[in-house]
Amino acid sequence: MMDAAASFVGIDVGKAYLDIAMRPAGTLERLANDEAAVTQLLDRLRAARPRLIMLEATGAWRFR
Repeated sequence: MMDAAASFVGIDVGKAYLDIAMRPAGTLERLANDEAAVTQLLDRLRAARPRLIMLEATGAWRFR
């Protein structure tokens, strides 16, 4: 049985932005895909301790 406090995060990774959905809170947000925003997101995720984080890759876009 899942506990009531469990939360889940979905992140759609794009070249310029990260689109983030959090459940069950129902929040949606868009962050820049840069080092500063990712660092802040990681700090928030560590504090929230979600049960699951899922990322959707961009496909053809790659780091250079």
